[in-house]
Amino acid sequence: QGLSANLLYSFGPEERSTDPPNSWGGSLNWSKGALGLNAAYQKARIGAAGSTTAQDALLLSGAYDLVVAKLFAQYQRLQNSTSGADDEDDMLQLGASLPLGRGTVMISWAGSKGRDNAAASADVERNTWAIGYRYDFSRRTDAYVAYYHSKREQGGVWDRQQVAGIGMRYRY
Repeated sequence: QGLSANLLYSFGPEERSTDPPNSWGGSLNWSKGALGLNAAYQKARIGAAGSTTAQDALLLSGAYDLVVAKLFAQYQRLQNSTSGADDEDDMLQLGASLPLGRGTVMISWAGSKGRDNAAASADVERNTWAIGYRYDFSRRTDAYVAYYHSKREQGGVWDRQQVAGIGMRYRY
């Protein structure tokens, strides 16, 4: 409970060059009672060898436990810089978990937009949702069933993806 912070700095493999690749960032986490909040940022310089020369990543998230349900929200922005142009991806995700019997119902929706500033036809929009149920046999063993649906649009063309899964986990 309370406030915590993390900082990071990473040297790249070409430490002695005039423009070395490196990464830096940090996060703030705060929790009190039923509320938890997080903010994180990272900037990575990749160097001239790759097509992406830098990446900025921002993440904001929160959770609130209502006892009858736990609510989740997350926003993420990625910005990639290249020698030609920049592209940006924004994503929003909302979810909830609801206790039901000896298990939990889990639902989630996410929407994202990707913009390539060099080519408008490369812009991508995606909407996904998922629902699942996890049944707890014991503190360490559970079984789950889940369904995922995704719809993606790029350059006026839509495609859909659906996945169903079932499984069992044992944590030791």
